[in-house]
Formats: sequence, structure tokens, C-alpha cells
Amino acid sequence: MFVRTFVILFCFVVASPLFAECPCGCQTGVMGDPVRALEIASLEKKLYDQVSHPMRVRTLNAEITLTKARIKSLELRLDEYDPMDRFETGRALIVTIEETKLDLLREELHLKELYARRTAENRFHRQQARLHALKLDQAQRAVAEHRKAMAQSASIVAE
Repeated sequence: MFVRTFVILFCFVVASPLFAECPCGCQTGVMGDPVRALEIASLEKKLYDQVSHPMRVRTLNAEITLTKARIKSLELRLDEYDPMDRFETGRALIVTIEETKLDLLREELHLKELYARRTAENRFHRQQARLHALKLDQAQRAVAEHRKAMAQSASIVAE
């Protein structure tokens, strides 16, 4: 519900008219007036901080846990196959054992990839958060400049 609300709000803000006319005559740019740009920056920061990043970390942690369980299961299966594969005339389970070894290798490689992805997510979290904070600060400055221009144009009209 929480995620859906933010996504709906974000889409509503982005789906607004692209070019807006400002009463003070300043250039509002592609995304509309500075107040709307501030709202978009604020929503993007909130979505990243409260939804996107935590969700990716939770997903990676769950995948890591599941992959570890698969590895443990495959190792147990190999241990169980070992006593049944000792015959004097040949190895009856060679294909099954080799397939299990390949599955085990595949899961171990997948686990390494998941660890790398989680490390990258955690390593670059601070930079992403800083990027969103800078966009928010830039939008706040644009709103302040816009309000200043509006006040000046109002004072000129009043004279």
C-alpha cells in the first residue's frame, strides 16, 4: 500500500504538462514550475530512501539466504550419493553426481554474484542518497529564486 501510494503520486506529478507558463515570466523549464520540480525531487528522495534501496537490500538478502540453503542441500545430496556410488564394477550414479556438482558450482557462483551486488548496493547507497539530496537542494534553491522573482515582479506591478 505504501509503495503503491508513492508510485501513484510520482506518476501523477510526472504526468503533468511539460511546459508551464509562469506568471512572473521566468523560464520554468521542461518539468514545469520550480515548485513542481521541488515536489518531484522530494518524492524521488523519499522513494529511494524508504522504498527502493531497502527493497533491493531485502531482496538481495533473501536471495543470498536461499542460495546458501540450496548449496547446503546440494552438498548434503553429494554426501548421500557417495556411499551408494562405491561399486566394484563401476559408478552407477556418475551422471547424477556430476549434474549435482555442476548445480553446486552454479549456485556457488550465483552466491558470489549476489554478494558482489549487495556490496555494490551498500557501497553506492551513500552516493545515491547524496545525489537525491543535491537534486532536492537544487529544487529548493530554484523555488527560492522563483519566489524572489515573483516578489520583484509583484512590487514592480504595484508601483
